[in-house]
Amino acid sequence: MAPPPAAEALPPITDSPPPVFAEGQRVTLLPSPGAPHQKVALMRDAEGEKPGPAVPPGTNFTILDGDLQDRGWVYYVRSDYGTKGWLDENQLKAKP
Repeated sequence: MAPPPAAEALPPITDSPPPVFAEGQRVTLLPSPGAPHQKVALMRDAEGEKPGPAVPPGTNFTILDGDLQDRGWVYYVRSDYGTKGWLDENQLKAKP
């Protein structure tokens, strides 16, 4: 009878960064550094592969959900006018 196979070594568990924003929190869209007056496209998916509607900098949102991606936290947001989409955390600023 053959000995049982050795257990595979698992990669070490790394600490993921904590989310910056929470569900229900109010945030504002920051302008793009290279194009401060241009509209910013929201994404239709958390992976950032499907562009969605574009909104102007300064648009106010409510955080609906968050997801940790390879590039960091992304948040599903809804504007005061009902526009929804995903944005990277570095595109948002907490409202006072």
